[in-house]
Amino acid sequence: MPTLRKLQKDFTAHIFCGDDTVLDIVSGGALSPAERMHIYHNNSFLTLTDTLRGIYPVVCRLVDTRFFSYAAQAFIPGHPPTSGNLHDYGAAFPDFLADFAPAQTLPYLPDVARMEWALHAAYHAPDAPPFDVEALLRLPPDAYATLQFSLHPSCRFVESPYPILHIWNAHRDSAREPASITLTEDAARAFFLVQRIDREVQVHPLDQGEYIFLRELQAGKALEQSFKLAASSQPNTDLQQLLIGNVSRATLSGFHPS
Repeated sequence: MPTLRKLQKDFTAHIFCGDDTVLDIVSGGALSPAERMHIYHNNSFLTLTDTLRGIYPVVCRLVDTRFFSYAAQAFIPGHPPTSGNLHDYGAAFPDFLADFAPAQTLPYLPDVARMEWALHAAYHAPDAPPFDVEALLRLPPDAYATLQFSLHPSCRFVESPYPILHIWNAHRDSAREPASITLTEDAARAFFLVQRIDREVQVHPLDQGEYIFLRELQAGKALEQSFKLAASSQPNTDLQQLLIGNVSRATLSGFHPS
């Protein structure tokens, strides 16, 4: 008799990969083992397709429901759930779309999907206590350079050479006719911070310096190092403005010595 873990692995392999090894232990009743497994397979794929459609509604509108279902059916076998929480499912879908041959005529689609995943992940992220400004002000000035700052857990970053925020705004309301948007190959790269503030997910356009500064802080770099990298890409970057702005916006949630 196989172990429970082995049965679970075999069951999952059949649902998502068509492996027939589990059929031997699915028996009894009016339906054959294959028919029973087919029901599980269909229900699982329908549930996960609906989950993806809920996370990526604008992507779905851009390609229409039938194409989205077709893409989801191609995505799911290689990306079975790894968590019992369906809110965790679908993070790999934007990268899948980037390599999905039938979607290559819409080069902006993966970045629109990345924006939608950032919105979804920010909404379901945990919260954090307010930034302790008084504790920061009590530190001596020479201690600031080596401080590491933590970002609010909801913070997500998206960048794209396409006007993805305009595309997303134009298509997020299914009852409204989308506006015409012009794509240009030489458009400036856009940078965005997605963050939940007071239960509302907001999208903040950033300049390149602030984008690099926050990404480096999020990666664990110290304040001085993060600022130098930001200033090297955008020389007019102002450290004081960065700190004041991101504390006020609650992007920064804490700090500690490196």
